[in-house]
Amino acid sequence: MNIRGRNIFTAMTGINLILALVLINIVINFLPELKLDLTKNKLHTLSPATVKIVHNLKDLVKIKVYLSSQLPPNAKPIADNLKTVLADFQNLNKTNLEVSYLDPLKDDKAKQEAQQYGIQPLQFSTVNNDKLEVQTGYFGLAMVYGNKQEVLSVAGDVGNLEYFLVSGIKKLTTGATSKVVLAGGNGEVADTEIQAFSKYLNDNYQVSTADLSKDGTLDGKDGTLLVLGPTTAFSQKAAEEVKRWVDSKKGALFLIQTVTVNDTLQGTMNNKLGIEDVLKDKGIEIQPTLILDASSTIANFRTQSGSFLSQYPYWVQIRPENINQSLPPLSGIQSLLLPWVSPLSISGKAKVMIYTSSRSWTSSDLSNLSPLAKSTMGTDLSKKPVAALVTDNARLAVVGDADFIKDQFASNDQNNLALAFNLIDYLSQDESLLSIRAKTIQNPPLQSLNDKTIQIIRGGAISAPLILLGLIGLLSAMIRKKKQSSIYA
Repeated sequence: MNIRGRNIFTAMTGINLILALVLINIVINFLPELKLDLTKNKLHTLSPATVKIVHNLKDLVKIKVYLSSQLPPNAKPIADNLKTVLADFQNLNKTNLEVSYLDPLKDDKAKQEAQQYGIQPLQFSTVNNDKLEVQTGYFGLAMVYGNKQEVLSVAGDVGNLEYFLVSGIKKLTTGATSKVVLAGGNGEVADTEIQAFSKYLNDNYQVSTADLSKDGTLDGKDGTLLVLGPTTAFSQKAAEEVKRWVDSKKGALFLIQTVTVNDTLQGTMNNKLGIEDVLKDKGIEIQPTLILDASSTIANFRTQSGSFLSQYPYWVQIRPENINQSLPPLSGIQSLLLPWVSPLSISGKAKVMIYTSSRSWTSSDLSNLSPLAKSTMGTDLSKKPVAALVTDNARLAVVGDADFIKDQFASNDQNNLALAFNLIDYLSQDESLLSIRAKTIQNPPLQSLNDKTIQIIRGGAISAPLILLGLIGLLSAMIRKKKQSSIYA
């Protein structure tokens, strides 16, 4: 090819590239829903349940977003995410889904509407030019269907906007709300310790209570029974009530804490609860021991001399490979934090939902659970079941831990609450939204390595540069020798 031909080829290549970029921009502009989601859990792709519910809307649903134009930098990404999700919703059903954005700081009518929905102005603190500034803004939304409404007063409080939006739409349009029965009277987890759990429960379910102390009854109750960390024994009549409930194939979720740990990290074995035979009859037994695991989280502890970080084997970190995601309630759950958890013995048709790692062991010594106490790795290293599900001739789930739904632990891992509410929905036979709730951004847990592997990696990291330098030197010497041979040949 001559010089002129090469110049023409180069020019045409440049023109084709420009035309391709222009064409791509045109396609993106006219097809905004066209996108490529490369995230592992398809975080930026609407779930099939969402597509179905929004696409099949028969009547108008209005979503009013009360959003100030001036937001601090930390709130803007959340606002942008909200706009993206709502745009995807509108592309599914432009006829029966109406989205509007209103700024109450600039529109008095919008300000009055926001107040009627209970959406109040927020105080945002920002640092500008080394000065702390406080500004007022709005960031909430209301979903309106006829004379019914669902309100999110602070949109930044929701970790999974898609789930909140589509579950709100479903609740508005169908009027269906799952029922739960909260068992009490036997030393269950205090409401003050599970405020986030309780708030979500009361906002999204029809909640009734049943005091099962003494001769309490479940007569007239309906829904899924929640038994959250009881510490005192059920009476014989109450145990019979629970058995009757389970045998009638009503949903039941048992979070059983065999050991109570006080503020000084001393454990006390809880007495038998009187409902062990109910669970055993379905193939599940809870062992009176605690699990320690090499796959555990790093926790911050305080002493009189100060605070320190330490890996705490009693706070078990559950990794993806030990979660049975083939079961619907576990769909999308990637990690869990289970503090002071007990193992289960599984038999019959009960299915294991969650295991600990293969480097976990058990201990019955509860006298000192402090991270400063030496915990020698046991000899019974193996995976241990910590949660099980029964769907054959019953509908119940059991977790050998109740602490994981407490605010102290749920705030560190949204999957903890996702698991609890997935189980409630599944046991309530409402599976349509399971794939959405657990779709949250998270950092994948690091894989645990044994000491031998660590030594190999460490030795390789030290020796690899030396070996590489040696190879480069040897290659250079061979090249010089070859050049010298060709000169004197």
